[in-house]
Amino acid sequence: MAPNGLGSCLWRVSTSLLLFLAASTISVASSVDNGKLFTVNGINYYSGDAVSRVVTSDFDSTRFDAIVPLTVIRTDEALLTTNIIKEAISNYSATDDVFQAGFLEAIFLVYDGDGRGQVESTVQKALSGLGNILVMASSSYQAGAHIVSAKLLHDIPKGPYFYSPQTGDIYQAFRLYPDHQLAFTEAALSDGIGGFKPMPATSSGAMTKSVAVPSRLYYTPTSTKPLAGLRLGVKDIFDLKGLRTSGGNRAFYDLYPPRNTTGPALQRLIDAGAIIVGKMGTVQFANGDNPTADWVDFHCPFNPRGDGYQSPGGSSSGPGAGVASYDWLDIAVGSDTGGSMRNPGGMQGLFANRPSTGAVSLDNVLPLCHALDTAGVFARNAATWSKVIHAWYRNFTNYREYPKRLFYQNSSFPNSNAASGAILEEFVMKVEDFLDYAAKHDGRRPFVNPGPLARWAWGQNNGGDTAYSEAIKNKTIFKDWWESDGYGKADKQTCSEGIYMYPYSKGQTQYRNVYFDAPSAPPMGFSDGRIAILAGTPDLVVPIGEVPYYSTISLKTEFMPVTMSFGAARGCDLMLVNLIEDLEQAGILKPVSTGSMMYPA
Repeated sequence: MAPNGLGSCLWRVSTSLLLFLAASTISVASSVDNGKLFTVNGINYYSGDAVSRVVTSDFDSTRFDAIVPLTVIRTDEALLTTNIIKEAISNYSATDDVFQAGFLEAIFLVYDGDGRGQVESTVQKALSGLGNILVMASSSYQAGAHIVSAKLLHDIPKGPYFYSPQTGDIYQAFRLYPDHQLAFTEAALSDGIGGFKPMPATSSGAMTKSVAVPSRLYYTPTSTKPLAGLRLGVKDIFDLKGLRTSGGNRAFYDLYPPRNTTGPALQRLIDAGAIIVGKMGTVQFANGDNPTADWVDFHCPFNPRGDGYQSPGGSSSGPGAGVASYDWLDIAVGSDTGGSMRNPGGMQGLFANRPSTGAVSLDNVLPLCHALDTAGVFARNAATWSKVIHAWYRNFTNYREYPKRLFYQNSSFPNSNAASGAILEEFVMKVEDFLDYAAKHDGRRPFVNPGPLARWAWGQNNGGDTAYSEAIKNKTIFKDWWESDGYGKADKQTCSEGIYMYPYSKGQTQYRNVYFDAPSAPPMGFSDGRIAILAGTPDLVVPIGEVPYYSTISLKTEFMPVTMSFGAARGCDLMLVNLIEDLEQAGILKPVSTGSMMYPA
């Protein structure tokens, strides 16, 4: 969980189905279990198990293809007009990346209002101009001669689906996205019974792994499910029922069977409505490796910022790279022991946090150091980030008043003449203003990357358990001092007496094609980033700008992120994230984009 670790804590039946459809909008590529691959207007999709069935006797199903794209339109309008339907279609297109015009081939109209609704006579003719060949409507609608009366065996949300006219079955539609940044280790789907199954579908091209995402139209946030529909990636040290955990190590992945339990930290997000789409790359056993040589078992995910060949930071490398690269991924969960959330956040210009120690259970998570391990979340905007943190860390008081004092070391800030210095100083002033394996394999040792091996050896050779106990004692001494005489004092009104700020990343480059010395020991010394680790306090990294550099890869001017870190007293996580959300609403902070630049013109 630490890109820099800590010296004191050193560990795709067998037959294929190919259908050629006359409409030219859809083709079936192959069959996988109960799911199939489809192409609709050049976009790849996956369908899983049936979620409902159309019951009707009003039409000859043999006139239709075996599988037809379908859109369910729900409305409470008593008179359903062509304009209302077109407005619904426009809204679907604007808010959902899974829906597209190809799904208008068949339409099912559902009336959610009182009494019985009526479908305007011009609707069917208007829809035929959009490529529609079949319109069905629930029995609560009084429809014309060209609209088929039908009912759904199970109620389903609005949105895009796949429909079998022969069987009546309706299947959810999942759009397949290629993981061209190598952020994921394994894509996943819900198994429908509280667990998950590997997603075996692939897309064409060199990067053949695909991630399946459901329609955003299927989900509506509520007070009990505030995260409904948010697509979530998970660092591959967190257990998910039905999936193996790799910890970034191939031998570990092969040795242990699929997990039979989802850890409580992830289950809390699932219960709040988040949709898990896969597991994501990690430095081996959450240690600290440099790309590319140290990443032996798995290839290091790619940081999209700048020239695309900078380190993504670690150890939560995949989660950070995914959120920085893919608009279709909303959030990702990682861990932080010695900077594993904050480093990828800093290197890729994301909102990223290390929470107060103990903020959420880490049962069923591969540990690096129990005393220092924490779980955080990546996002591209403060509003989403805040929503997740509020739903996840439930044991903290929600303070809406903020401290008036800012603490920071002048020595932490670069000279104002430096490219990042002016950005950092201006941001501080704005915030000030705002605040007014062995037995199974005949004794063969499994392969472990050089970084973890070096750290384990260092720990064993430098005092082992005795040194660990002494380090925990020193950690307690520092924590007590920070809370009494340092900058981590509590306050009844604002939670924390002040806010500790320091630059986390200053637009520095870290090329992944550079050969480093072989790892020999964990990094030593003390820095601002160590305070939260030792004091157990929250440390939140936020993007504040980007600076130019001349790339030795692209031979052009590129841009790297500048980020600032916010710290406060232990347990003040919600106060900090509220402040950061308010700073975004005030325009002092801005949401970031995916791709090479955080703030493209």
